[in-house]
Amino acid sequence: MNQIRTLLVSANYPNEFFHWTPWNRAANIAISKMDNVKTEVVTPLPFSLPFKFFPYSNLTKLPLIECCEEGKIHRPRFLYMLPQKLFYSVIGEFYKQSIPKYVLNNLSKHDIVHSHQSYPDGYGMIDLCEKWSVPLVIDIHSSDSVLTWLNHPSVNTKFMETLNYSSKIICISDSLRDMIKDLGINDEKIESVPMGVDTNKFKPRDKDRIKEEFKIKEKKIILFVGLLIERKGVNYLLESISLLETSYKEDFKIIIIGDGPEKSKLLNLSNKLNLKDKISFLGEVRGDELLKWYSIADIFVLPSLAEGRPIAIYEAMASECAVIATDVDGVPEQIKDGYNGFLVNSKDSIALSKRIKILLENEDLMVEMGKNSRKRLIEEEWTWNGYAKRIIEVYNRVV
Repeated sequence: MNQIRTLLVSANYPNEFFHWTPWNRAANIAISKMDNVKTEVVTPLPFSLPFKFFPYSNLTKLPLIECCEEGKIHRPRFLYMLPQKLFYSVIGEFYKQSIPKYVLNNLSKHDIVHSHQSYPDGYGMIDLCEKWSVPLVIDIHSSDSVLTWLNHPSVNTKFMETLNYSSKIICISDSLRDMIKDLGINDEKIESVPMGVDTNKFKPRDKDRIKEEFKIKEKKIILFVGLLIERKGVNYLLESISLLETSYKEDFKIIIIGDGPEKSKLLNLSNKLNLKDKISFLGEVRGDELLKWYSIADIFVLPSLAEGRPIAIYEAMASECAVIATDVDGVPEQIKDGYNGFLVNSKDSIALSKRIKILLENEDLMVEMGKNSRKRLIEEEWTWNGYAKRIIEVYNRVV
């Protein structure tokens, strides 16, 4: 079979200055490793100037073209006006005017364009696909993003235009697939393809040694990893811990990994609930240190109000954590209640507290759920290799 030349497009892409959506790069690397695909990446960046106080000034240090693990990366610039709230609708137009022009002038024709985000990337690539006469594949990662696009009066039409134009719409959960179908999109053009995790990186390790390295004295670790934004519901985790009897609180430590606009509120809430000594806010943690925190965690909690199929749950499952998460969107597709964790209603601190208590009281159950997590993940092929194989099947159907 001839190689499928695939142009992978994503404005939200990690680089040495910003840790934007690292799963987009993990997805691209996995796709690039497949035998019958040749990949090239376009990751547009905001136009900036190399002055210290100019927005995104660090990005001017990044090369326009760079060869990386996932293939040749192109970083053309486009006008990205701030604040985003005011200029969100015109960002797509600036993208549409600049990025396809760069691609046509600097890249040869590809067989398929795969955009990791519907707006502005998918919308901005429609004209290029028209000129090349190639299919456009777009991703949908979360219900929250869909609602943002739908509720924005000017972006709404652009988003719907992109959905209707696309040859395939890849949703990372069945829940998102149903959501897009309810917008009037033909079910045959929507594919449900879960993302994944690297089980060679996220895996059980020597807990005692790592706890000693991190100077952790508590017997159990409760972990949260994610952005500190309102949607993640971390305040409900803190409230649930405050409801536990004092005797339980002596047995564990809560580790909060991530940063965001809610951090100061959460710090204040932890002080107000007298949890200051039980919680550590570590900020952003990456690389080997993040792998170690996952591997020594006993319980992973994600109290989100909305999600797609969060990568953090896959990472926790691969690390053999028992998972407690809210019964929202695609999360129930990952967590089988009572098997590899528990599901609770969103915003229900009491129910969350009760489930945490059950696991603290039943270590054998907690360990069993953790092992079931990794077992289920491997059986279902919720790995990056499994993701890439499913994506190639989609490519073969549309090219």
